[in-house]
Amino acid sequence: MKVTVRMDDITPDMNWRNFNRTIELLEKYDAWPLLGIVPDNQDPMLVVEKPREDFAQIILGLQRKGAVLAMHGANHVYTTKKGGIFPLNLFSEYAGVPFEVQKDKLSSAKEKLDALGISTDIFMAPGHTFDKNTLKALRELGFKYLTDGFGYKPFYQGGIAFLPIAFRKGKVYNEGAGMTTIVLHVNDWKEEDFASFEKLLSSKNDYFVSYSKWFEQDISQESIFKNIKDYLYATEKRILVSIMR
Repeated sequence: MKVTVRMDDITPDMNWRNFNRTIELLEKYDAWPLLGIVPDNQDPMLVVEKPREDFAQIILGLQRKGAVLAMHGANHVYTTKKGGIFPLNLFSEYAGVPFEVQKDKLSSAKEKLDALGISTDIFMAPGHTFDKNTLKALRELGFKYLTDGFGYKPFYQGGIAFLPIAFRKGKVYNEGAGMTTIVLHVNDWKEEDFASFEKLLSSKNDYFVSYSKWFEQDISQESIFKNIKDYLYATEKRILVSIMR
């Protein structure tokens, strides 16, 4: 099994110390991540530092070195209590919102990234939640990929190629075939989190690869059974997480 990394909540006002430290670790082990960039952050929970004016230059520099870029919603503000078609959470920036509203919001967000010189056809939904209208809007706006769903190989859903994440992070380091992604939110990481992550990268180095390796994989054709399975697994994981809290 090969494992890739995605980093959520990349903004000009994030915790830059934690971001830079994580990037240094991933570069050391040659596991360049997917960076989920919020085009217009309005979520106060993500604000840690004064915004960096050279944000775009830093991000584009990392892209040239090997990082892959994704659009992480529009402003990272949850407007509904819907889980959509992948209900890992029951809150969303998109699920349950009318199609035209979603499309306008996504289009505006894409334009903001384009103005920074950041171009991407990969979407990362805040809270992992979206619906069929989201997929339709993304498709019409030229997006080709979405980082979500569970599994070990890319698959189509709603005309978008899904690059799946791990159902259980601890179960992916094995000799099985395929590839998956672990998700990091490093804004509030402490020293012990970095120590644990470096230990993981060091001990499981043979499993980690750069996110760009996803684009070398064959994509499975769309299956209604796969869609149902992901919906049920996402619901199961949400319930398990709520019980453990």
